[in-house]
Amino acid sequence: MSGLLRSELFKQRTTRTNAQLLMWMVGLVLLVVLLHAFSLPIATLSSRDGQLRIVGWGTGRRPLRGAPRGDVHHR
Repeated sequence: MSGLLRSELFKQRTTRTNAQLLMWMVGLVLLVVLLHAFSLPIATLSSRDGQLRIVGWGTGRRPLRGAPRGDVHHR
């Protein structure tokens, strides 16, 4: 094991960066979930079509792929 690799592994064990990064990511996900839960109307969340539409916002990749080229299509 080279000295550079050994020093990097030692740094990973002795810093709190990984734990803090994990806590920030979990906090960000919780914030987004809470914002969606409290900002959307109950009528939208209670119907099957409304739930599928909300899930589609997060999983739809077509608008993201087409946006840089300028050819975003709306349904």
